[in-house]
Amino acid sequence: LFPWAPAVCAVAPLIAETLYPTLVREGQLAFLGNLVLAEEKQTPESAEDAGFGTASDLAELQAFIDKDGAKRPIYMGWGSMMPFMSDTKRAILLVVEALQSSSQRAIVLAGYLKLSMELLKEAVAVNGDERGLVAYAEANVVFKEKVPHEWLLKRVACTVHHGGAGTLSAALRAGVPTVVTPVHPADQFDHAHLVTALGVGRGLKHFTQNTSEELGAAILECVTSERIQLKAKEVGAMLQEQANGVVALVDYVEKFYAEQVATGKWQAAIDEVKRSAPMTPVQLI
Repeated sequence: LFPWAPAVCAVAPLIAETLYPTLVREGQLAFLGNLVLAEEKQTPESAEDAGFGTASDLAELQAFIDKDGAKRPIYMGWGSMMPFMSDTKRAILLVVEALQSSSQRAIVLAGYLKLSMELLKEAVAVNGDERGLVAYAEANVVFKEKVPHEWLLKRVACTVHHGGAGTLSAALRAGVPTVVTPVHPADQFDHAHLVTALGVGRGLKHFTQNTSEELGAAILECVTSERIQLKAKEVGAMLQEQANGVVALVDYVEKFYAEQVATGKWQAAIDEVKRSAPMTPVQLI
């Protein structure tokens, strides 16, 4: 729409090469890297809420992680996907049944689904708890309202999530395998494809279309496959080496202003485009 305007995208070049090869090849966008809020900005120094949980929350999570040194827990969370998964009882049953079938411990983000022990008890109350899901969760699951991804995800064995851009970025940078169960019909299905294509995990169907056995099998594959684990570690290291998109974006804007705006070149380019291809008022809005 605006051929004179620069276009940037907060996606790591490594990711862009897999998802958007044509855009990379033609140089239509500048892929500057993910916009990362550093770990120290996500972890509180006091007991006060810092937006990602409190210091006591982190202490509880660390104690849970350390509880079984031979089996690190996995992380599961679907963020703000509530409008696309309205059956919360079905969601909590799928999550805990998948954990039970794969014999995994987990840290589960409540999110908009409000996943919790209370919700699990409500869900099993309908048809009974023949599988012993409540007892399993009480022994193996911690539910949290908030978690700092930059601190937590590198400490778990695997991440399971919806594949949102921010969560996916944090999961890949953590260097551990990831399972994507997409929910929103925007980029999340692309991201499910991405983790499979990169070899760093498994991309599955829409969250609600997976059985607990399918989800559990994907989790088990990720925590037992040396190939997936090594690839996830390799990709994580590569992403960590790439520039933080925040710094890259600031540098890009400052350079563009100094070289194009301050010198008048940008205005001259705009004037030339308008002269050669006049735009309608709607196009200029």
